[in-house]
Amino acid sequence: TININYASDGVNYSTSLDVYVSEEPSLYEYTLECENESKALEFAITPIYSKIKQANYYLQGAATDGQYAYYALNTSGNVTGVIAKYDLENRKVIATSPEVDLSDATTFTDNANIFIYNKKVYLIKSDFTQHVFDSRTLELLKEEEGIKFANGPTNVRSVAYDPLARRFAVSDGQNLAIYDETNLNNPTTTTAITCSASGYSFQTLYSTQDCVYALFGKNATGDLYLEMYTWGGLSLGEKLIHDTTLAPSSTSNIQNILEIGKKIYVGV
Repeated sequence: TININYASDGVNYSTSLDVYVSEEPSLYEYTLECENESKALEFAITPIYSKIKQANYYLQGAATDGQYAYYALNTSGNVTGVIAKYDLENRKVIATSPEVDLSDATTFTDNANIFIYNKKVYLIKSDFTQHVFDSRTLELLKEEEGIKFANGPTNVRSVAYDPLARRFAVSDGQNLAIYDETNLNNPTTTTAITCSASGYSFQTLYSTQDCVYALFGKNATGDLYLEMYTWGGLSLGEKLIHDTTLAPSSTSNIQNILEIGKKIYVGV
């Protein structure tokens, strides 16, 4: 188990993650295969990290630069949090950010989605502004402002960027807007997103060169719905990931999904 250790206001903290991994094929290839064969997504899931019940940390957003995984970890109440940078293949912590404010507890508090662009990590706060970090060291860039997306969703809760598609996917939890990286003033398309199953809430976006995934989870289940869209905003349908081992406690739900080197990492 890899722990994150740091001190704040004279108090030492330690935490780690519940993360699971499945092998090839790629997520996109597997969803197409399942669609063609009319079957549900099934993974041979192996836990590679276990959570330490200390400091009341909660896993929230995740992003990858293609080599490393970046996870946002919130403290109790989601008022503050940190970002941790992982080498998941070798199970090493590469860097951790300073603790930053996330919420004043008067706005929507259950957020902290992150995305990576131009070697910077952007963390979305509960008031929908952003903290910016150097992706190499996770140093907080205090003078940097977040990226603004005009004429799209007002309260942006999640952003995904794919360097091969060279596009941003942006969502407020109800709508999906696609932006070309050369024009953030107007989205190329906007579409409503929803989950067909009741009781599921929007978690985050994830994207690959092939498509955009909107993730919907539900507390105390091992269920995650992937609502799939082309970069043109057309729906590709939905797929359900189900495994009871993915939600070990009554308050857990699936928070994010990453793909690195054709390994799929699911965070709880």
